[in-house]
Amino acid sequence: MMNKTTLLLTSDQTSLLKLQQFVENVCDHFNIQNTYFGNILICLNEAFANAVKHGNQNDSAKIVTLEMKNENTELSFTITHQGNVFNYEELVSKISPDETKGLFLIKTLSDKFEFQNEGKTIFIQFNITPIEPEFKRKRSQILSGSVTQIDIKKKLHQTQKH
Repeated sequence: MMNKTTLLLTSDQTSLLKLQQFVENVCDHFNIQNTYFGNILICLNEAFANAVKHGNQNDSAKIVTLEMKNENTELSFTITHQGNVFNYEELVSKISPDETKGLFLIKTLSDKFEFQNEGKTIFIQFNITPIEPEFKRKRSQILSGSVTQIDIKKKLHQTQKH
């Protein structure tokens, strides 16, 4: 089971594809539904863009570190840049869709976020539950080959009738 993973990204837009693939892999691993997948992807894209632009000042020699942790039903990410510290308290106090669109999206789409490390790190948390546990179990059986797809389709059809 994936409990902690670290991804090092260069401070340029080519790393966005790596970030998106990482989010897809994490969401597939934890059977996260498409809606939450979108929330996670948007939040991490915004945090990465802010780290590159405002933290690392678009310096492609500097790295953005993305760390993912999973504990029970909490999936958390930290995004850390190598740039200077900044007054994040002032920024947080004026979050709005007009002035701080990226942070507004992160605040709105995540379950929790906070700045750490004097503003060099942003912590973003999602309270996740995988797709319906029964569906997850059946899907796992299909993938392991212990049940045929026809059996699953019949059982899913019976479940939907109830």
